[in-house]
Amino acid sequence: MDSILDRAITAALQAANPELALNRHLHRQQHTLTIAQHPYDLRDRDIRLIVVGKGAIPMARAFATILGDVIDSAVVITKYDHTGNTQLPAHWQLIEAAHPVPDQNSQFAGDRVCQLLENCTEKTLIFAGISGGASALMVAPQARISLSMIQVINEALLRSGADIGEMNAVRSHLDRLKGGGFVELAQPAQVVGLILSDVVGDPLDVIASGLTNHPSAQNSLIGNNRQACEAVAQVFSKAGYAVEIVTTELTGEAQIRGREIATQIGQRPAGTVLIYGGETTVTMTAETRSKGGRNQELALAAAIALHQRQ
Repeated sequence: MDSILDRAITAALQAANPELALNRHLHRQQHTLTIAQHPYDLRDRDIRLIVVGKGAIPMARAFATILGDVIDSAVVITKYDHTGNTQLPAHWQLIEAAHPVPDQNSQFAGDRVCQLLENCTEKTLIFAGISGGASALMVAPQARISLSMIQVINEALLRSGADIGEMNAVRSHLDRLKGGGFVELAQPAQVVGLILSDVVGDPLDVIASGLTNHPSAQNSLIGNNRQACEAVAQVFSKAGYAVEIVTTELTGEAQIRGREIATQIGQRPAGTVLIYGGETTVTMTAETRSKGGRNQELALAAAIALHQRQ
């Protein structure tokens, strides 16, 4: 029998599942697709699909199921070793690239997307499926900016402890597609963004460095951190625990936040479940020898602090 922790983890993953999220938000009846109560007539349209991010493959599966018969061209961009055995329509192009530092395939992906956007007309309808990692997986450097320059800047930002908002603010100035450039390049097409957010607070100018952050685009948030936290809370509540979602916007240095969480745990009565969501950072130096990620760093810092208080 699964433990309650197993059930909670499963609930969080289901709430954040890109394929399920799209299935919940896209409703098709014959020639009409409805998203967030907004209908789109699919007849006599040049329909193009661009899906980018670490969740691109499950998102692409949902698009193929719901819209596969009407999509004229598609590019799906994801991280290496994230494709599995997924079979997509034969005319859809699949590109694997690097994350978190872009590589030549990232630039190839950016070039391919630019080509897909540059010859649009008023009949063109573009669906953009966006998930975490898109900023690195697809790059289209501005004039006089090279891929190697972008790589050096990304590596420096990653080691600096900068948060994702700070990182993507820089990225958006180096790239033709970011900062709304995606939508500008597609004019006069209609652009519809379906966004699975992995950014604290869900700011459209930060998610994927603002690919579809433009007044003429129609963006729908299909999933975020809060939904995952609420799914976990429901599992524990049904099991009779007192549950508190402390925050879904946790930021800051992982070790510091871990020690603070240990203190907060000590202030609550036994049987209380505290839930935190967000994205912390880890500042690294040239001497840092690293393994794991920010969540492990936070959890270990909390565990050490709790052990010291026993």
